[in-house]
Amino acid sequence: AAAGPVIGGILTARVGWHAIFLVNAPILAVAAFLARRAPGVLEGSAVVGPKRRFDGLGAALLAVGLGAVAVGLKVAAWRWSLVPLGGAMLLAFTMWESRTTDPLLDLKLFRERHFVAGGAVIALQNLTMYALIFQLPFLLEGSLQLGPEKVGRVLVTMTLAMMLAAPVGARLSERIGVRRTVLLGLGAGIGGLLIGLRGLGGLSLGPLLLCLGALGLGLGLVTGPVQAAALSAVSGPRSGVASGVLSTMRYLGGIVGVSVISILLDGGGATDPVAGHRICFLIYIATHGIAILVASLLPFQPQSDGELA
Repeated sequence: AAAGPVIGGILTARVGWHAIFLVNAPILAVAAFLARRAPGVLEGSAVVGPKRRFDGLGAALLAVGLGAVAVGLKVAAWRWSLVPLGGAMLLAFTMWESRTTDPLLDLKLFRERHFVAGGAVIALQNLTMYALIFQLPFLLEGSLQLGPEKVGRVLVTMTLAMMLAAPVGARLSERIGVRRTVLLGLGAGIGGLLIGLRGLGGLSLGPLLLCLGALGLGLGLVTGPVQAAALSAVSGPRSGVASGVLSTMRYLGGIVGVSVISILLDGGGATDPVAGHRICFLIYIATHGIAILVASLLPFQPQSDGELA
């Protein structure tokens, strides 16, 4: 995550934007090589229960539903056909998952308050993170005349702050509890977004760097504790599915964020090109505010003996 914006900026500037897709090929090749050499840890683990069938129909309904909604939100000409189609597919997915014996998504997970709260916070935070990563190059290149390489170096401010704050968040959650740590991180994110919003008036780089640093600090403080809180609410045999659901919620937040922000930027006023960017920042602040309300459902007490109270 930290290296990606820098490498992407260099590739875009010196090779072309197509190279950002090709760079994944050697990474996947290395991952496949390591996966083949890795020992089969799970085969002998007590976590593995009866062999289950893969829910191919559920996977297809989910993929088509999410894909149709994402494309429909972006392409105006298809919006009124693809978005309803995607919604219907997602509804069908939910109905199928409630009936099949081996569901791709165990809907019973959403009866766990801590799991739902943790997943919602993750989705809302990642909505802001991915949407902002999508938005800022337009602002930095269009208004501040920065090239792709410099844009990449600016974006790395957020991911470096996340890396530095992540271990701090883990320690804080042990001392002051998950809820307080998450609220502290969300508060840091709102503070950074307010700085960024104010900086749009003069369009200087300093406030945007402070914004990215504070937002990365908040993401780093929140991510580990909130995931631990969510997964601790789920029993062992369902932990794999629960982890997959959290990842889905993370990227679902990103899909929604990028789709909505792209619509706003496309509709930005020609007389005031920064107007669309201001609305985006207001949306990010609002999503953080909702996340603060949701975080009140997270466990309050600090961790004890490796468990969340």
